[in-house]
Amino acid sequence: MNNSSENNSGDDEPPGLWHKIKSLFRSTPQTTEDVVAMVGAATRDEIIDADAKRIIEGALEVAEKQARDIMIPRTQMTVLKAADSFADNLQKIIETGHSRYPVVGETIDDVLGLLLTKDLLGLITSGEVDDTATEVALIADSDNPYNILD
Repeated sequence: MNNSSENNSGDDEPPGLWHKIKSLFRSTPQTTEDVVAMVGAATRDEIIDADAKRIIEGALEVAEKQARDIMIPRTQMTVLKAADSFADNLQKIIETGHSRYPVVGETIDDVLGLLLTKDLLGLITSGEVDDTATEVALIADSDNPYNILD
């Protein structure tokens, strides 16, 4: 029996998400709106699911932004001072409820690292915020958000 699925000559691509995404672009989109329309049509035709549609549209939206569009302005940042006591810094974390805090030295421009609140469990015994802060990458507010993710 010579079933076409058993006799794959290499010309057919295996079905999957990548194949489905490529099939969206059989005609060449000219604008971002064209891409969004094609993704919408692919969702309606059940080529891709709603989650894939949301991811693609989100990626297109981020591509049009600059870092300043998604960053908290420097003057509005909540920072932890390495010289402050653990209790003072912990109180600030509890009051503001963020998941990440820059740890600074003498000034806001002296960034020593970044504290993730999930790392606080290890600090409960040591009491030293600056020992747990991770290195921070400095970026310009005009950078593309994709560069931030690298």
